[in-house]
Amino acid sequence: MTDFVAKVNAFVREQALFTPGDGVLIGCSGGPDSLALALYLAAVQKEFRITAGLAYVHHHLRAAADTEVEFVRALARDLRLPFYRLDADVPQAVRMTGESVETAARELRYRALEKLREQEGYTLLAVAHHADDQAETVLHHVLRGTGLTGLGGMRARNGSIVRPFLGVTRAEIETYLTHFPYTPCLDETNTDTTYLRNALRHEVLPYLAQYNPRIREHLVQLATTAAADDEYLDHVIADVLTRITHREAETIAVSRDAFNDLPNALQRRVVRKLWREESGTTLSFAHTERLVAWFATGATSTEQTLYGLTAVLTATDAWLAPQAADVAETAAVTQTAQDPLTLGDVRVRIRTLAEGETAPWVIPARVLTGPLTLRYRRAGDRIPFPFGTKKLSDYFIDSKVPRRCRDSVVLLADDRHVYAAFDYFTLHDFSGVATVNDRPERLVIDVQRRTNNASEYRQNTGD
Repeated sequence: MTDFVAKVNAFVREQALFTPGDGVLIGCSGGPDSLALALYLAAVQKEFRITAGLAYVHHHLRAAADTEVEFVRALARDLRLPFYRLDADVPQAVRMTGESVETAARELRYRALEKLREQEGYTLLAVAHHADDQAETVLHHVLRGTGLTGLGGMRARNGSIVRPFLGVTRAEIETYLTHFPYTPCLDETNTDTTYLRNALRHEVLPYLAQYNPRIREHLVQLATTAAADDEYLDHVIADVLTRITHREAETIAVSRDAFNDLPNALQRRVVRKLWREESGTTLSFAHTERLVAWFATGATSTEQTLYGLTAVLTATDAWLAPQAADVAETAAVTQTAQDPLTLGDVRVRIRTLAEGETAPWVIPARVLTGPLTLRYRRAGDRIPFPFGTKKLSDYFIDSKVPRRCRDSVVLLADDRHVYAAFDYFTLHDFSGVATVNDRPERLVIDVQRRTNNASEYRQNTGD
């Protein structure tokens, strides 16, 4: 047994990543890290009494992926492991949602792997993130803005996802690979510093290392400490919620007196946990602060709706319930009207794009089958995209939108198609959408969201 295998085995046992009888699906791109993970897990199957399989996700972004998938297929054959090829059309997802390539690829990859894991009966999905990845993740979270949970970085185990290599470095993995006759695949995009993750790896961290050569090690230590503190506070909050809340059907009541007696740190976590569990959304710092102050001092009978969850204050409690899908609240407007559309906390103004103007979101009038409308979902709703349409219901399922929230998602739609589900997607690519009229104009969609003042809206440039 090499020192590397012994070190990873110790980490796996310390984190209790495997249970005898587990089936472990390995996400493998053929790169150094996932190649090493496949070799390691194939070697320790008997020791941990697990079984393993290899899966490659083809993102349809690079020609080299065709070679990589065959490399992983051959590797699986050598290791006598089942092999699975998955396809994720990242370019199409980017056109549909306006997300970055990085974000779309990550979301589709995990979604595809998780679906395969469930279909094939594997209990765990193993990915090859290591200590250097952890340092980059923590720094990324700091740059983006984060709290204690984000400082904890990636967890060794998160639901069905396990990360056996989180306790070893990239250099240790590369040394381990020298014991095998395989040449890993190299993704040329990993050196492209226009991607933030690559810029952190190749530019920012080396720069910081000039001031502290142990910066990566210290970021990993920060993640370890923060994750432990975060886990402890989660247990505390679970106990707090049993004391200060009670549930009636789909409604939760939070005692305002008990809430006000909590330290501010716990108040924040109560609000964030309630919204995450009931709406599936992680609140921003600004939203959290707004709700904490309102829970504590808001006037009786006032209400706020955020991410499909409505809260109403009484003298004694804050009541939380899924936002009602009131069909009568649906609003419609012709494309030339000056008045905005308003539904829930969404307000939309529609105008014609001026000559020479650029705007974040534009819909060509030639694809519209009727007036644009803000409404909630209806049976048969479909999303148009190049080469076909997709059922809105399937999108909600694939995106894991909580069932209780689906009826309260605000949509922008015409008679035939849904062009936006606010907080989830806005459609930006209309190249494959059928032309249904000869209108030449392009329509600017200006989106605003309600602020903490119920009568005020703020501009949203990238919903």
